[in-house]
Amino acid sequence: MRALQDLARFIRVKRDEGAPQEVREYVHEHAADIAEALGFTADALRAGTAGVDDDARLARRLLAEVDRARKEGRDAKASQRTRKAQETADAVGSAARWREDCAEIDLPRILASGLTRREDVLVFACGGFTVAVGMAPMFALRGLKRRDLSAFVDAAGLHVRWKTGGLNLRSRPEPRATSVVVNLAARVAGLAA
Repeated sequence: MRALQDLARFIRVKRDEGAPQEVREYVHEHAADIAEALGFTADALRAGTAGVDDDARLARRLLAEVDRARKEGRDAKASQRTRKAQETADAVGSAARWREDCAEIDLPRILASGLTRREDVLVFACGGFTVAVGMAPMFALRGLKRRDLSAFVDAAGLHVRWKTGGLNLRSRPEPRATSVVVNLAARVAGLAA
């Protein structure tokens, strides 16, 4: 991405200076790095720039390609972050331990790699209830860097505890928010004697 930042900066400077013809030279000089960052081969990049006669138009097209590559990079990172968060949620959900109507969960693990963005929602689901908690308070908890956190989920919400206090987070579904779902392990019925 550094190559794209440098290219965009160079284009803007040369455009402001009224020297867009230098953009083509810059691209050819740094073709390998720029092409890799854009997802092209160096030869394809050179051929593409050769096919555009107007230097100002070439500069605009290159800036559009830089924007496209940046967006794709952000989308890929967001997708990777969501996938990792869901993997963590799956592991935490399958390891949940039930005590009556409450499921104890591994909150430190969720805080370590189960969060995506503050605007997203963490959903705890089982056969008896569904609890949706915004990730913003979870990010705040992670920022505390406490080592003594524990948590349990019940129909009323997510309950976080530490040595000197606690926090109760009530369910607040956000239908338009991206969700990471923690499917809680099924309760195991006691064996009849």
